[in-house]
Amino acid sequence: MPQNLPLGGKWTEDITWIEPVTECVNTNLTIEIAAGDSPLNITNVELIDNGGFIDLARTLPYPDELKSSQDPNLSIRALQGAYMGNTLLMYHLNVSIPNNTGPRNTSFGRRFSLDFDLDQRIDRIGTSRLRPRFLKFSSEPDQETSTSISSSSDAKLDLSDYDWTDIEILCKGSSSKRPKVSNVHITCGYLYGAPRLIDQGDPRIFQPHSKWNQSLYVCASGVRSSIKTVEFSAKGTASLENLNITKVQDKVYKEKNQWPLWAVERTYKPTFDAPPLWGIVAGKYKKAKDLSTLRAKKLWIPATDSNGGIQTSSDSMTSTRAFAAVLDSVYTLSIYNDLATAYTGSQNAALKQLWQELSQSPDTASRIINLIYTEILATATVGTKSAIISSTQKGSNSLNHVVQYERRLQYDLRYAIPAIVELLIVTLVVITLIVCLFSVFSLEKMSQLLNQTSTGRIVTNLLYPDVCKPGEKTKDWAPAAGKIKLRYPFTKHANIKEKKNLHQIENADNGDVASAALLKHDTDFHISQTSSSAT
Repeated sequence: MPQNLPLGGKWTEDITWIEPVTECVNTNLTIEIAAGDSPLNITNVELIDNGGFIDLARTLPYPDELKSSQDPNLSIRALQGAYMGNTLLMYHLNVSIPNNTGPRNTSFGRRFSLDFDLDQRIDRIGTSRLRPRFLKFSSEPDQETSTSISSSSDAKLDLSDYDWTDIEILCKGSSSKRPKVSNVHITCGYLYGAPRLIDQGDPRIFQPHSKWNQSLYVCASGVRSSIKTVEFSAKGTASLENLNITKVQDKVYKEKNQWPLWAVERTYKPTFDAPPLWGIVAGKYKKAKDLSTLRAKKLWIPATDSNGGIQTSSDSMTSTRAFAAVLDSVYTLSIYNDLATAYTGSQNAALKQLWQELSQSPDTASRIINLIYTEILATATVGTKSAIISSTQKGSNSLNHVVQYERRLQYDLRYAIPAIVELLIVTLVVITLIVCLFSVFSLEKMSQLLNQTSTGRIVTNLLYPDVCKPGEKTKDWAPAAGKIKLRYPFTKHANIKEKKNLHQIENADNGDVASAALLKHDTDFHISQTSSSAT
C-alpha cells in the first residue's frame, strides 16, 4: 500500500490475476433419491435415462479437435467426457456392449437401481472425478470382457478403476508430459447438482418419505492467469481494514509487443516428478533454452500432477502445485473430506439455496465449480510482492495514479435553490415595504385619482357640476350624483338647461373626449360607482 496517506487515497495497480474457467454439459441422466424418515436415511437410489443412453451418439464427438495448445476447448472436453462416461455406464448397467454398437437394452425414462452409501444425500451437492461415486469398482482390470448383453434386466457387468482412469486421461490429457506452455492443466469430473424436491412442498423443509431429483453433469475446468488493473481506495489511515477494491478490469495494451511474456520452466522431467515454475519474465529471456515462452495477454497454467488435492500439498512453492491442487480438491467433495461440510451446502441454508438455483442448467452449474475454487484458493494461499527490483523495473512503479485524499469543504449549489428562491421573495417584500413607507404614494391618493378618471364622475361633473364636488368621496357621491338618470340624445322638447349642458359637451376640451363620446350613445343608464370606479 502507498505510504504517507494520513487521510487515505486511491490508486491503481497491475496485479497477476488467477481465475478458474469451467464448462459443463448435461449427461441427460438424473438420479432419483428416496428419503426415509430423516435426511440421512436414504431408502432407494435410481438412475433415470432421460436420453443419455437411448439417444447417445454412436461415435465420439469432435474426435480431432483436442490438441495441445493454449486453447483447451473445455466445452469439447466436457462433451467427450460425458460421452465416454455414458458409454461405460451403459456397459456396466447391461445396456450396450463395450464398443457402443448393436442394440441398446433401454428406453426413455427407464430406471436403473444403483448402489448407494453415506455420501448419497438430499441436502448437498457433490463432485467426483470421472468415476461415478454410486458405482463400486474393482482394483484390478477385468481379464475377460463380455461382448454381449445379458438377458437379465438387473444384470450388471464389473468395471475396474482403470477403465475410468483411461477416460479421465483422454479428457484432461496426460499429466506425465514434460512441461511447456502448450501442456495445459485440465481437470474433468462429475458434478451432482443440488437435489430438487419432486413432491409438492417447501424444499427448505425436510419431508419424510419424500423423493428428490438430482441432475448429473460432466465438467471440465482449467485455470487462467492474466494481468488486471485493479483500483484500490482507502479511507482514513492506510490499513487493510480500510482497504476497498472499487474497480477491476483487464490491463489495456497499446501494442502487441507490450503483452506480457509468459514462461514455463523446462524441468526435463515428467510433471509428477518436477512440477514447473511459471510466470512473467523479461523480454531478454524469450529464447532461453530452459524456458518455454509465449507472448500473450493470458496464460493457461501448465499441467501439473496434483493428485490428493490441497490437503496433501507440502511444497511451499505455491505456483508449482497449489493452483492445480485446489482444482483437484474441488472435484473430490465428499463426506470423507473436510471440504464437504463447508461447501456442499449441507450445513448452510443460504448456500444450499444458491446451489439449487445454479443447478438448473449446465451453463449456471459451471459457476458452482468456479465459486468453490475461488473460495478455497483465497483461504489456502497468500499473495506476495517481491522486494527485489530487476533492471527492467528500475525507475518504474506498479502503483499508478496515486491520489491522496484531502479535507475540503464543498457545497452542491443545487441544494441551495429553495433558499435562493425564498431569499428573492423576501427581498421583493422588503423593497415593497420600503417604497410604501418612504414614498409620497398612498392608497388615499390612488383612490382619488381613480375617482377623478372614472367615466361616471366625468359625466356628472360636466352635466351637473353643482350636485357634488369633483373630489367627493364615494360614499357621499353615490347617493347624490350616482342616481341621476340621463337620456341622450336631446329631442326638441329638451329644456334650455339640458341644451346648455349639451353645448358644454360639444365644446369640451380635448381632455374630455372620452366623456363626450360616451354621451353620443342613445342609451338610458344609471350612474353608479364603487369605491374605485363608476359605471
